[in-house]
Amino acid sequence: MYETDYQAKARVLLIHLESALRTALGHCLEQAGYHVHHCNTLAAALQSLQEHAAHLLILVQNPGTALEQNLQHLRSASDLPLLLFSADTSDAMRLRALRCGADDCVSLAVEPKELTLRVDAMLRRNNPGQRLKKQRRDVLNFDDLTLHKKQRSAKLFGQPLDLTPLQFNLLWCLLSKRGHAIKRRQLYREGLEKQLSAYDRSLDMHIVRLRKKLQAVGLPADCISTVHGEGYKFLEEEHFVPDHFVSE
Repeated sequence: MYETDYQAKARVLLIHLESALRTALGHCLEQAGYHVHHCNTLAAALQSLQEHAAHLLILVQNPGTALEQNLQHLRSASDLPLLLFSADTSDAMRLRALRCGADDCVSLAVEPKELTLRVDAMLRRNNPGQRLKKQRRDVLNFDDLTLHKKQRSAKLFGQPLDLTPLQFNLLWCLLSKRGHAIKRRQLYREGLEKQLSAYDRSLDMHIVRLRKKLQAVGLPADCISTVHGEGYKFLEEEHFVPDHFVSE
């Protein structure tokens, strides 16, 4: 299927509080080329916004006492475009939704083609390319590993990793250019915040300790590999299977 530039880049956070439409709506978006992350509770959605980059929020919920509160919570947590799917798309309902933070309100019976056109239009208006660039400067995602630069925090499967500041620097540097060898001089400068000197082996010591910490939480033993004569690199393949999740 042909994908627009917006579809190829866009990550959609689909919050489906009406479980009957979960499969149909998510499948429609994925078929159109969007990257869809599913949440079935508001709490999970708010957590996801902290851990993963996204460009559009879609809330699937019928009218009720919690709808306005849920919209307000999402709007307070994020300035991303927010699309509401509801069985009630009357003028009164649309006005309520817009007042509470939604950018648009769409009927649950919308045709797939209209859905993709509406989503594409919202992404064009909000320039996801620029938003993606900004998020990439602050957040790195590699499968289930997420790094937040401003917070200087790292999480795997949503669980915090206990990294020292220098270990975080090294992991950020390696992960931001995964699959490519990073020269020792650059790792000293950006990771250890000092210049490479002739007899300084502190980089190797920090890499060994970082590897052990990553292995302890289930990453492959070769997630950081030595490139002889160059430096180090982070593994290129996505969708790795953590060691403690391998089936017997």
